[in-house]
Amino acid sequence: MEWIKNILEKHTDADGKLNLAEAIKEINKQAPENVVPKDQYNTTAEAKKQLEADVKARDKQLEDLKKAGSVEDLQKQLEAAQEANKKAKTEYEAAITNMKYDAAIEKALSNALHPDLMSGKIDRTKLKIKEDGTVEGLDDQVKGLKETYKDLFKPDKTGRTPKNVGVIENQGTEREELLKLANDMSKPLIERVAAKNKLASMPEEE
Repeated sequence: MEWIKNILEKHTDADGKLNLAEAIKEINKQAPENVVPKDQYNTTAEAKKQLEADVKARDKQLEDLKKAGSVEDLQKQLEAAQEANKKAKTEYEAAITNMKYDAAIEKALSNALHPDLMSGKIDRTKLKIKEDGTVEGLDDQVKGLKETYKDLFKPDKTGRTPKNVGVIENQGTEREELLKLANDMSKPLIERVAAKNKLASMPEEE
């Protein structure tokens, strides 16, 4: 530093001998005026670094503006990019929604003889995907189609057991066993008679 150099020269005699004690004394005296505190230096250094970064950022913005031609052109490019992103997002969401509709409609029309034909009659504008993932408004439309186009749907399977089927089957099995017992001469007479009496009390098969 220049100020220290001047002090050292001041306290050096003609023979080149330095009066170190006096030099240090004067250096300590002038230090507050010439030396920046560490914390102040760090703050200044950070400010300088930030300033340089800001200058670079502004330079880049200026270069971008130059490439764009003008602020108006840059604004137009920005708006065009935003519009393109918005359109892409809308198309993506619509595609996902239609995929969910397709899956729900296919499942709802699983018993239709011509599902492609029936699916075309579903008004998708009246459909809505609920929070639980189900499609609102679909069941009512499918119900209406089944009422209007009964011949184009397979009969619903109720899963019910025909009335008295189990009873008849059980009776048939029991009758066979009783007949077998009644005609088995190896069985005791009392058992054969009981089997015949039981057969006589059972209703006749239709």
